[in-house]
Amino acid sequence: MARGVGGIGSFGGLVLGLALVASPRSGAAEPGAWGAEAPRSAAGVTVQTWYAGSGVDWGGGEVVPIVPFASFRLADKLFLDVDVPFALWLNGPASFVDFEGRSFATRKSRAGMGNLTFGLRYAVTSGPVRWFVGGRVAAPFASIPDENLQSAVGQAELATAFYDMHFWERRTLPIGIQAGVDIPLGEFVMMSSEIEPTLYLPIPEEHGSATPARPTIQTRSAIEARHPMGFGGGVGLQLSWLHTRWHLNSAQHAIDPFVGYEVGSFFLREGVLVALERPFEHHLLEDEMWIASPYARLGGHFD
Repeated sequence: MARGVGGIGSFGGLVLGLALVASPRSGAAEPGAWGAEAPRSAAGVTVQTWYAGSGVDWGGGEVVPIVPFASFRLADKLFLDVDVPFALWLNGPASFVDFEGRSFATRKSRAGMGNLTFGLRYAVTSGPVRWFVGGRVAAPFASIPDENLQSAVGQAELATAFYDMHFWERRTLPIGIQAGVDIPLGEFVMMSSEIEPTLYLPIPEEHGSATPARPTIQTRSAIEARHPMGFGGGVGLQLSWLHTRWHLNSAQHAIDPFVGYEVGSFFLREGVLVALERPFEHHLLEDEMWIASPYARLGGHFD
């Protein structure tokens, strides 16, 4: 079975408690107004956690991707998006193992900054429907030649089931486009879908060589129901596809059941991202290693 679910109770309880303390006590959403809400500036943070087991090499320890984000309105329908990803790999193996499976008794924690990402997004509300198009580029901080940094961001790729891989991919310059739409299916139900093709341009390594440019595509669809008081929940299905540098399975599916709370300027989402297969069938993962990572995304609007 999937690992990493054991800590969601305390993790989710803490975040939900903070949400109830921080949220406004008035201004509940009006029935039927959900689908007509215009895009707004916002800031917050997404925190995810994956228990990678007690194994060795790519398994072992606790992986915590942390992504502070902000969206600034530049014009009536134009927004600047900024994401600042960090990755922690706590109590991981101090050294890698060989293919004979030798383990190491010592443990080590690592941290690293991912690729600082900037995006421009044109977001429109048309009746009850919201849609957006845009583009983004990621500054390749994850390519800094530091073993601790690159090990931590490499683990973050696994913890997130290779979605939003432009935050973590090394030795590349990620440039992408994005589009999405939110469509109300009823007074309290919303369907959303988005697609993001990305091209990973190679950065030459120290010895002068570089991997070829690699195209990727990621897409996510979700359905959510929300009560007028702001509480709700739903499920999302996401897919990441790329030509991998490992030349293995290039499709990664994951399911994302979640609950949420949004009222006034405050928003919160909690869920568990569960990979539907071993990520890219990576040969270094333990036979029983699967991805199941609880997460929380919380923040506020400021316009």
